[in-house]
Amino acid sequence: MPDSGQKARWHAISVKSTATGCEAARSLKGLRFLSAEAPRLPLVNCSRPEACQCVYEKFEDRREGPRRDIEETGRRTYRDPGQERRVTGGRRSIDKRGPDKRNPGK
Repeated sequence: MPDSGQKARWHAISVKSTATGCEAARSLKGLRFLSAEAPRLPLVNCSRPEACQCVYEKFEDRREGPRRDIEETGRRTYRDPGQERRVTGGRRSIDKRGPDKRNPGK
């Protein structure tokens, strides 16, 4: 579980306007910004800054949906632990020599 500093780090907002909101606000519909990078209200290009009704909608995270299968389904994807997934060998000189003849399978 992330600590409160981690939550604040990824806290996000979007600009929410009314149905009669200005074009500047409508152009930001569906976009999320990190709180520290969010545009100030009223928006710079707002056509009615004195009557602006835009508000910030808050989110715990900038991402919209689950990032990993486990977050979406609650189940981990099974991978055969015996199957080598690397395409190339490692960076160490011992990796470049080939398989270990003393220890088959490695």
